[in-house]
Amino acid sequence: MDESSIADIPGIVRVVQEDSFIGIVADTEWSAIQAARKLKVTWSAPETKLPANRDEVFAYLKNTKSYDDQIVADQGNVGTGFAEASKTFEATYRWPFQMHGCLARPAPSRMFERVKLRSGPARKARFELGRKLPAC
Repeated sequence: MDESSIADIPGIVRVVQEDSFIGIVADTEWSAIQAARKLKVTWSAPETKLPANRDEVFAYLKNTKSYDDQIVADQGNVGTGFAEASKTFEATYRWPFQMHGCLARPAPSRMFERVKLRSGPARKARFELGRKLPAC
């Protein structure tokens, strides 16, 4: 990473690197955006091949175990139900992957007002963060 490649951008406070994460701390979002575009970084190739098309993405999502499975109801016996059914159907449906996440940059903003710190990330998660931050 070449931090000197963004030395001409005003408002850059610090560049932070932790493992494969690189973050830019700046006075304004615009400064951070400019720095993110201009920062010279040499990345290594990923250890695993990324999906090249939508069929590969579908196969990946279908075959990758979820990290959090939820059983909504556990009643009856599926095997018995199929065995006793007069008619069964089999189909495969492709549905877009749904993520309940923010698509904006998850850049928290902090502002000191006298001795109190106001803090909040972009968009939706600000409500959760507000409950978790201790009062200053």
